[in-house]
Amino acid sequence: MKSNKKNRIQRRMVTKGILVLLIFLLSVTTVYAHRMMIDPIKDTTIWVGYEGGTTVENINVEVLDEEGELLASDTADEEGYYSFENTPEAHSIVADDGMGHRVTWVVGESAVMMEGWTRYLRIGGIVLGFILVALFFWQRIRRFNKGERSS
Repeated sequence: MKSNKKNRIQRRMVTKGILVLLIFLLSVTTVYAHRMMIDPIKDTTIWVGYEGGTTVENINVEVLDEEGELLASDTADEEGYYSFENTPEAHSIVADDGMGHRVTWVVGESAVMMEGWTRYLRIGGIVLGFILVALFFWQRIRRFNKGERSS
């Protein structure tokens, strides 16, 4: 009778552990495998591409004024460069590769790039989370087994 009860409790604990793991995995935010970015090169020239330094042909670039009205629209060249020197009233630039990657940059701001150490810090946090969840359930099983031996 005791082993049947023990099996049920262990199954419940495993089920709860799997549910916690699924909730954790499903709550992870955006993955930056190859995040698209705009990097200002000069006052009126930008580079549009992906975090690893690669680019795609025909990235659509739109130049907007402060109200969000379209001033110019064109594609970046084969190397990802785009010049907006003919639109001095440019306030923001929107780049879209047509594959679901879209980035907006406000003229005058620095490029927002995810540095390598930030990525490793996130990965480390996720691994640490897995370890903490595993330790939590390992402790619960250990306490349960100690309590059963003493009775």
